[in-house]
Amino acid sequence: METFQQKVREQGFEIIKGRGISFVDSKGVKVKGSDVGLSLQTIEKQIEKNKRAQEQKQTEFIKVKQRQNTLTR
Repeated sequence: METFQQKVREQGFEIIKGRGISFVDSKGVKVKGSDVGLSLQTIEKQIEKNKRAQEQKQTEFIKVKQRQNTLTR
């Protein structure tokens, strides 16, 4: 979640996180995340999905490297 927050801030938005999430632009306009399809739950689910996919890629990479090492011995 920290990486997401950092990237949003780099785009010039402030984040207000409570039971949900809201974004405030540089002009002070506040928008609820759910109003733009980015509810807190949706964001958290996507972050978890991305994390699992990254872990799976790393696991597969390690398996391939182990197989290569076994074949070259």
